[in-house]
Amino acid sequence: MSVHVNVNTQKLQSFIQKDKATAPQVLAEWQQGGSQELLMQLRNNTPYKYGNLREAANKRFTPKGFTIFFTAGKYSSIAGFLEKGTKPHMIFPSNPAGVLSWTDKSGIQRFAKHVKHPGFSGRFFVQKTRDQARPVLRELYRQIWEKWHR
Repeated sequence: MSVHVNVNTQKLQSFIQKDKATAPQVLAEWQQGGSQELLMQLRNNTPYKYGNLREAANKRFTPKGFTIFFTAGKYSSIAGFLEKGTKPHMIFPSNPAGVLSWTDKSGIQRFAKHVKHPGFSGRFFVQKTRDQARPVLRELYRQIWEKWHR
């Protein structure tokens, strides 16, 4: 399960095309500034406990906008589970010893062949980022457009 935030400028394309001379520059500047803003907000909203996940956030430009995503590997799936949550499930060891090991709250080392995870409702930090970024990205586009059309 991975998490992506796709920002598509399709609705803006008809507006941009009214001035074909500056359209590529306006779009490029908006992609650069908008993706940087969204990336910063996503990193700020990522749960603090998962600092490595914050650093795994990345951006990619697309022909119609940009995508913010978590790089492949374990961070991609962790982001999906943190965002959307999980149902109750069993956890089994993946190590060669065939045993799970952890230290409980009192500092005692515990071992088990398996454990039942109660599930997790999700943090929805990507959704929060998307909702926060929407007005910021619109305002950024307006500012760039005005700069190019003074």
